[in-house]
Amino acid sequence: MAIAIYKKRRFPDGTTHKIRQYIVESEPLTGKDKEFAKELERNIRSHIRDIESRLEKEGLLQNTDRIHLWYTIGEELRFVDDLDLSPKIRPYIWLAIQEQVDKLEELMRLESDAENPRQNEFYYSYLLREFRLSDLQRGGEWGDWVELLKIMTDIDYDRTRYWITKLEEIDVDGNFWLKDIVKGLRELMENSEPFDDKKVIETFESVASQSDSMA
Repeated sequence: MAIAIYKKRRFPDGTTHKIRQYIVESEPLTGKDKEFAKELERNIRSHIRDIESRLEKEGLLQNTDRIHLWYTIGEELRFVDDLDLSPKIRPYIWLAIQEQVDKLEELMRLESDAENPRQNEFYYSYLLREFRLSDLQRGGEWGDWVELLKIMTDIDYDRTRYWITKLEEIDVDGNFWLKDIVKGLRELMENSEPFDDKKVIETFESVASQSDSMA
């Protein structure tokens, strides 16, 4: 099993080109691995073309409400759950998806990063699909959600999904509270060791409490 990702490489003549690299379940890379990666790439490309076509028909590509756009993308990315990928390969699916975009490319805030494959807006939208759209919109702008999830994935990829679930359960009242949570998490990163679930959830609850008192 393997997945193809692409890295930009600058050549001596000053030009930059994308170079294909395979992430392999187990070395060495075999012909069967390459065929698996090619078929996966074709599958992803087909899904992304269909998604972009639907987004365009619904007018979401021109919509200034980026949260609505990315929320819809997250809903469309449910096909990822059905892909038979190993735990080693699965994180790179978000880079493979980003590689296939066309009409969405100019709307993305983050460049692909092979070293941090889940610091990726497609992964973020996939995580946030469990929220109500109205709650996402009350929290802040799409850029605020990107900043929050970038911090979370910086801290611990594997706990991010759990933290997002807990944040959804707390159901903060009021509007534009994301910036306060981001501020609280940054302070935790600077002052706390280890960085555990309890401290993260306490940060959520503290912001929720302040929001309630101001409502």
